[in-house]
Amino acid sequence: MKRIIVACLLVTAAFTTGKLNAQALKLDIQGITYQEDTITTNENIIAHTAISVKKTEKSSAIRIGGSGRSSIRLFEFGWNMVDTDPQGEWFSLRNWRSNQVTINPFIFSATTNEGNLGLSLAFGLRFNNYMFDSPFTVAKQDGMAVYAPITENIKKSKFTTAALHIPMELTFGKPRKIALSLGCCADLTYSSHTKIKYHGGSKDKVWNYPVNFLQIGYTAKFTIKNTSIFCNYTPTGLFKNGKGPRIETWTIGIGI
Repeated sequence: MKRIIVACLLVTAAFTTGKLNAQALKLDIQGITYQEDTITTNENIIAHTAISVKKTEKSSAIRIGGSGRSSIRLFEFGWNMVDTDPQGEWFSLRNWRSNQVTINPFIFSATTNEGNLGLSLAFGLRFNNYMFDSPFTVAKQDGMAVYAPITENIKKSKFTTAALHIPMELTFGKPRKIALSLGCCADLTYSSHTKIKYHGGSKDKVWNYPVNFLQIGYTAKFTIKNTSIFCNYTPTGLFKNGKGPRIETWTIGIGI
């Protein structure tokens, strides 16, 4: 009978879950007793780490820009010297008075992101002045450019050309720091004239000589902190073939 009573009590305890949550059933030789049971609840704290994903824009390996990274200078000033064939030895100059002026208002550049290698292109104007060292000028005779002495007492005599200037340069280094450039240019000559200035202020000008329309030249340039020293060589003859002496031009100068 005692065993039946114990079994009934065990079944009753199994269905009384509310009691078992707060108490524990203990069975020993002294009988059945209830013992308070301390229930410890462990809370698992889940920490969510906020991961910030920064979107990185993929940059191009080439930068397209203007004059900031270009080796071509806005303004260039140089001194002209000529190399002539025997027929053009009369075309002698005052070298330090024979100048080249170049203005490049439109400059475009393409460089690497590091700026150590770049290609530049520009559109500008170029003016060449050839100051003669004795009283003579260039005359037009039968469509040719020929030597013509001047008998009057003159102050100066010169020959001038004007052209659309299109340079292209490959640059190694950073023009804002230090760089070396090599390039070429095309000068499209649209004007030429002689100018004789007499004592007293009077002047004579003669226009449109048989010069080469297309002048091809080469340049080497050293740049440091946006200031350049350059040397230009134009092997294309100043005058058209058969229309005047063979005259090649060298120019050294500075650009800013």
